[in-house]
Amino acid sequence: MRILVDCRWTTDDPDDPLSNATRGIMAALVRRRPVTMIISDHRQLTLLPDAPWQLLRSPDDPRELLTALGLNTVKPDVVFSPAPMWGSVGRRYALVTGLGVDARRSLARRRASGPAVGPLTWLRMIPLLRRLLLARADAIVTTSSSAQRTAIGASRTRQPVVALAPRDIGTADPTAWAEPAERLLEVFAALAGPSRRR
Repeated sequence: MRILVDCRWTTDDPDDPLSNATRGIMAALVRRRPVTMIISDHRQLTLLPDAPWQLLRSPDDPRELLTALGLNTVKPDVVFSPAPMWGSVGRRYALVTGLGVDARRSLARRRASGPAVGPLTWLRMIPLLRRLLLARADAIVTTSSSAQRTAIGASRTRQPVVALAPRDIGTADPTAWAEPAERLLEVFAALAGPSRRR
């Protein structure tokens, strides 16, 4: 099973919750099985564990809409993104996406620290568009039971919604993400069969 994890939201801001969650879950996953990271900037490699990686455009790039076509060429079985992805049309792999990490807070911090935040990222925050993006995934993972209830309202019929419940959502410490990583791998295994590919 080839697993890709979208690490393009990783930053060096220690208080960025989306970045910390991405770093923590990635570090916990690579302790359990081979995982390939998706990055958009080589500087992100200094913040992430030592693992294979695939360079891709920024999630703010307008070509993000074509992401699935590019990822199809590397033949993943499962792609996991902690934020909903725009480029899921035409994919031939299972897609698991996240809900519940405080993305609005992450965006506010990124805006305050200087880097430009593109329109695709802001559009992700519009509830209707976010629901449409979530509906494109094969499964949704959340960080808490309350976020799970929100996700159930956004999910389509029979779409699994799994609460990971890490000990500390704000940390990049892989030990806090150990149990969530095990649950994620179970979700990946359930989705990775060829019959689930699109």
